[in-house]
Amino acid sequence: MKNIKIKDYDKNRFNKYVIFDYETIIDFTVSSCMQEYSMSILVLNDEELEKLTDADERKDINTVNNIRKNNCITFLGYDCSKQFIKWILKNQINTSFTFIGFNNANFDNFILLNALLRLEDEDRETVRISNIFYNGSQLLNFTLNGRHNTFDIHKHLMGSLANNCKSFKINCCAKKSFDHHNAQMMHKNGELINFINNNDELKEYNEYD
Repeated sequence: MKNIKIKDYDKNRFNKYVIFDYETIIDFTVSSCMQEYSMSILVLNDEELEKLTDADERKDINTVNNIRKNNCITFLGYDCSKQFIKWILKNQINTSFTFIGFNNANFDNFILLNALLRLEDEDRETVRISNIFYNGSQLLNFTLNGRHNTFDIHKHLMGSLANNCKSFKINCCAKKSFDHHNAQMMHKNGELINFINNNDELKEYNEYD
C-alpha cells in the first residue's frame, strides 16, 4: 500500500467501462501456447452505455455505428497487448477503468496479466499489480495501479455469448461470426498480420465480440 499515491483514490476520478476481447491463435513457442493477435475495446461511461443500450433496443444502427466509430479501438498485431497497456497508461489520468469481458476469468485476464508482468524494464515501473484474486484455475480479478479492476459477465450468466445475445434480444450489437480456423492457417503460413491489417472482417468481429 505504501507505493500507492493518494491521487489513486481521488473522489473526483471518472469511472469508465472498458469492454475488451482478445482473438488468439495456437502457437507452441509462446507461454500458454496462446498468442494474441487482435484486441478490441469499447470504452464507455454511464451515459454512453445508456445511449448504446437505447439505440440497440430501437434498432438504431446509425447510432450504434457512430458509437462504435468513436468509442471502439482495435489493436492489431502480436504486440496488441503492449499497445493496449500503453493506451491504459496514457488515458488513466483521473480515471478508473473496469475491464469487462465475457469468460475473461478463464481466458482474457490471463493474457492481459501475463503481458503486464512481462513488460520491458523501462515500462515496468509504470505498472503496479495487486489484489490478484483467483479460484482454482480462474483468474477472477486483479488490480492495476491501485484503481483499475476486471469484471467477468459470464460469472453471472449461463451459456455462450451468442445464446445470451439471443436470450436478451440484442439487435444491432449481437455477436458476429469469424473463421478462426482460417486465422490459424494464415498464422501458420505467415499471412495473418497482412490479412488483419488489410481486411475489416476481423476488426468488425472483434469489436462486436
